[in-house]
Order: sequence, then C-alpha cells, then structure tokens
Amino acid sequence: MAYPNRNRYDNPYPGKNNANSQLREAGAPAPDFPEAYVDCAEKLMKEHYRKITTSKLRNILSLLTDVYNTEMLSTAETIRPDSQVKLQMARIRIAYECGRDRNNREFKEFVDAAHLLPWLKAIGTSRMRAIHYFHYLEAIVAYHRFFGGREN
Repeated sequence: MAYPNRNRYDNPYPGKNNANSQLREAGAPAPDFPEAYVDCAEKLMKEHYRKITTSKLRNILSLLTDVYNTEMLSTAETIRPDSQVKLQMARIRIAYECGRDRNNREFKEFVDAAHLLPWLKAIGTSRMRAIHYFHYLEAIVAYHRFFGGREN
C-alpha cells in the first residue's frame, strides 16, 4: 500500500514510536540555555543520576577540557577556529555514544533531558557560551557525585 504525500521521516504507523518519528522529534528546539544552569544541572541529576555512569560523564567533560582551557586564557569575544573544530567533534562523539548501544537507551535519554547536543550547537562562536556550557557540564558531574550516581 502506498502512502501519498509522505516522506521518509513520516511515521506510517500512527501511535507507534519508530526511528522515523524519533528523527522528527529530535529536530524540536531545545529551551534556551538557562542563566541558572547550576540549578538546572541539580534538577537534572536528581532525576537522572542512576541512568548514567561517572565515566560517561567524565568522557563528555574531557572532550571539552581543551576548549575550556584555551578559551579561559583568551579575551576575544569569539572562540578560536581550533576550538570550533573541537566543539564540532564533541557533538559527533556525543551523538555516536547515543546511538552506540541500541538496547540501552538511558544515555540518549540523559543527553536529551540535559539538552547537551542543542546547547552545544547553540554555542556557535561565542566564547562566553562555551565557558558557561563547560561549567554546566562540571555542575552535572558534581551533582551526579553528590546524589550518588553509578561509578561504572
């Protein structure tokens, strides 16, 4: 049976949650990066600290440590081109980790709840956004430990 006026992202089975509907939902805009990102990290980890391990969080944090160290020494309004490349690579790595284990969706659920990918993309070339994003990740790691999250 043919479905007229449908593209590959339309769900031919209404009510079913398949990969095509997830693609469409993933494009939904995330809320703006909050000024109270520490409070946001605390609330997030109260709900999700059991879903993610410390090593996964530290791996994400380590992806951006070089960017943070470089940009903290800078006084420019925008980030350096090599930092932009590292931010793009971090997006790729986080997306890969989300899709790596199809049976364990907890990491992807955490990434979605934390808005890690859209907020990372929203950094653009802003040095201050990059620094705030890194502080947000640090707060997530801290609250994960505070609430007694899994080690490995």
